[in-house]
Amino acid sequence: MAEKTGFCFGVQRAYTLALASTEMKDRALFSWGPLIHNLQVVSFLESRGLKVISDLSEVVPASSVVIRSHGASPQIKKELKRRGAQIIDATCPFVKKAQSKLSQLEREGYQVLVFGDPGHPEVQALVGYAQSKIEVIQGPSDLASLALRKRVGMVAQTTQREADLREIVGCLLPKAHELKVFNTICRSTVDRTEAALKVAREADILFVVGGSDSANTGRLRDTCRKVLQNTYQIEACKEIDPRWLRGKSKIGVTAGASTPEWLVSEVVSWLKEMISEKAPRKTLKVFSTSQELGGTAANDRRDSSYEDRL
Repeated sequence: MAEKTGFCFGVQRAYTLALASTEMKDRALFSWGPLIHNLQVVSFLESRGLKVISDLSEVVPASSVVIRSHGASPQIKKELKRRGAQIIDATCPFVKKAQSKLSQLEREGYQVLVFGDPGHPEVQALVGYAQSKIEVIQGPSDLASLALRKRVGMVAQTTQREADLREIVGCLLPKAHELKVFNTICRSTVDRTEAALKVAREADILFVVGGSDSANTGRLRDTCRKVLQNTYQIEACKEIDPRWLRGKSKIGVTAGASTPEWLVSEVVSWLKEMISEKAPRKTLKVFSTSQELGGTAANDRRDSSYEDRL
């Protein structure tokens, strides 16, 4: 098992806020986009009354709208308030930090670049904080077509890889007279990647547990696959082909930052049953209480330290 699994600090905070909001039974309750990129968690919250929306026309007066962990642009928030909605802001504090740094760079007169996936909701919200045109780049190749000014500033999507950021900065250095970079990549992402790579180097096969639409889980899978070809991303244990385990003596497990601890535990329990001929076959326990769905206390304590670094 990787040392870092279960919800990261920002996801845990968003989940806690969203779950608490479902106790309000006197109003319509919405989430502006999926709270996090994990289908099981989103489905659980929907069963508690938190409806996912992506169109402002669905907002009704006197409702509450949870802003997902990826954030939302100021324009979206303004329109939600205009339509009479109460905003419950579950934006990850590290995402807010990136938004603040982008605004700072723009005020200081830098040409602002964002390193990230232009289709990701965090990046879309981040760009919404700009007053001028912002360029989103995914890699060094995107720099070739850019007309760079003398003063260039950069922030990054919080779940990107630091190695990729360093590569882009290295390419920018000879091009810009002045370069100011805020490393807004979340330390939890870095630590989780390092822990996963440690397991990948020791294991014969590695399972990365997380949603198929989770960007950070996908990057974790791709990074580990460079070290261990037998790396598989799964959303649940039902996706594991038992034939993958043939001839393997050590199985590794890690997870994305939006994967609840109960889902990781379910995968581990299933694997233990598969590899132990003596173990009795049992029905897997599917946790459903709010405390278990949110993650273990150990993970909460471990990730809470990141809040102090903001």
